[in-house]
Amino acid sequence: MFAATTAFAASQGALSVKPGIVGSNSTVAAQGAGFSPNADVVVSLDGSNSKTVKANSSGSISFSYAIPSGTKAGIHTLSAQGPTDSNQQQVEPYSTGTLSLLGTVQVGETAFLGEQTTPGQSGNAAASAAEKRGELPFTGGTILWVLLITGLALTTTGFGVKALKKN
Repeated sequence: MFAATTAFAASQGALSVKPGIVGSNSTVAAQGAGFSPNADVVVSLDGSNSKTVKANSSGSISFSYAIPSGTKAGIHTLSAQGPTDSNQQQVEPYSTGTLSLLGTVQVGETAFLGEQTTPGQSGNAAASAAEKRGELPFTGGTILWVLLITGLALTTTGFGVKALKKN
């Protein structure tokens, strides 16, 4: 006969991370709750560059985390893991007594119209070269004007054709 033992880590809640978009070598602020009072909580980015923070008397954590220089552009996971209080054990009876909170942070600038960008943190070589020359990088905004003018011209032409057919 075979027997299997499975342990599940508690993972209720999320780690609040602000700001959500940063450059490499920037600092984010994070908050979370549900840990044992005064517990040591291990914080890491994508499972490495860990540091330990101390939960307060109510089991909450609030800390700043420096994004290491050289962190590649993209979405990364900031995690906080530590012991949970006995109330969490009653909510999840199969829990190992460890709480893992996860939050995300985007490193580098975005290429979407209207979103925040971080100067000098471009993942685009052409945009970086434009910044070095003192020019603004191309963001694709020109295409919107081309589409707007084309749509206006087609609408005007459509009304003109309709007016000619009436006569």
